Amino acid sequence: MESRTAGNIELTKLETISMPVIDTEYINNTKMAHTLRIRRVRASPREVRLNIKSIPRKNVSISATLRLKDKVSLDTEITPYDMAIMDAVCTLYVVGGDYFTAEMIARVLAGNFGNKTLSPECLRDIKNSMDKLAVIRVKLDVTDEYKIRHKVSKDNNKRITFESYLLPIEKTTVVAGNGKELNGYHLIEAPVLYRYAHDVGQVLCIPLQMLSIGNVARNTQCNILIKRYLAERISLMLNENNMIQSRMIRYEGYDSNGTRTGLYQNIGVYREDFGSPEAWRNKRADIHHTVCSVLNCYIEKGIITEYTIIKEQRQIVGVKVTLPIDVKQLPRE
Repeated sequence: MESRTAGNIELTKLETISMPVIDTEYINNTKMAHTLRIRRVRASPREVRLNIKSIPRKNVSISATLRLKDKVSLDTEITPYDMAIMDAVCTLYVVGGDYFTAEMIARVLAGNFGNKTLSPECLRDIKNSMDKLAVIRVKLDVTDEYKIRHKVSKDNNKRITFESYLLPIEKTTVVAGNGKELNGYHLIEAPVLYRYAHDVGQVLCIPLQMLSIGNVARNTQCNILIKRYLAERISLMLNENNMIQSRMIRYEGYDSNGTRTGLYQNIGVYREDFGSPEAWRNKRADIHHTVCSVLNCYIEKGIITEYTIIKEQRQIVGVKVTLPIDVKQLPRE
């Protein structure tokens, strides 16, 4: 946004925006981002501190301190949807879009860059999430990891920290290509979680075709997160440099530390939030239907060749996918 002076009156020139060309979407793949997705962290005016082993084999940790801006009354639980919003904002930022609208974020989230109408509910959810992220302040201490990765000298005695809001944005007015003025946002600086992810090389690149899958599912919060989680998991499987060997996508499970993992946790769906076993069964069935719809589309696109539904004790617990060429099963020369 530029300012110029006419006589004694300062005139502000509004930023003109348009939807940029995007063929890749970017996801923060750090352990810190993953923790914020699944841990149901709630910010408050008092500091909330997280310590995460970012390089477990070397016993290296980073820490994040979260604090809510004073005199703010919001539901401040950080959700998987909030993290997806941050990914969408940073995708726009990478291609030069530091001014944007909620509609642009919605299209990045869903991989929908056509003229399909966006629901008022979708836009409301995005605006509420961005309002929340704009008032949660985070301080990230990356000293030990940066020393191990040789980002700074091991002799450096100063703490290496980044501090800002989770989403450092300001509301503004922008101008669309047709000259219409719209409510929009300005990203003031790169979010600290993404500066960190970029520095340590843990930004996952998702080809647009994995999210742009037509009308296989309505773009609800839950369905958007299912699409993005499946795209993330299968992209990691397809990356021959990644350590992931399993082709199984479990709906619910636990890691070696007893922390819940799996698709349900990564899309913010928890058994305890449902009032009855029947409601939980219905939700599981809806999620499984969406998963199959997305995977069927992946088969049509040649991203995977097939998938198998996995059952344990007659209950569906996940799916196992087969890749066109499984690079990790090929013999090493």
